Amino acid sequence: EEWNKEEEKMKIQVTLVEKKNVGMIKMFNPRLHEVDLQKEVREVKKKIKEEARKASKIEEGITQNISDMKRYEEEIERQKQKKAYGKILNELQGQQSEWKKFDKKKGKQNYKKKVRY
Repeated sequence: EEWNKEEEKMKIQVTLVEKKNVGMIKMFNPRLHEVDLQKEVREVKKKIKEEARKASKIEEGITQNISDMKRYEEEIERQKQKKAYGKILNELQGQQSEWKKFDKKKGKQNYKKKVRY
């Protein structure tokens, strides 16, 4: 007989399977196996639902954070606008009082002078 090198290269893969006691009734009754599979399917569906709930809670949290950040930015913009309007009003009131003083110096009390912008 000739020695074949290809046979030596072949590798045998062995997978260890957990030994379960399967009774004779289970071996010959496929319905029992179907029940086991249905239980597994139910468990997997439950896990999927739980993961979906967790994901939706996380998504809600993220959207809440985003909306809070937008509100915060809008509030900052409002505060900036209020400060700017306040400064403008202060300037206008200052100009108005200057005009009143100027009118009083002339001896006229002309309060109807237009405020210059």
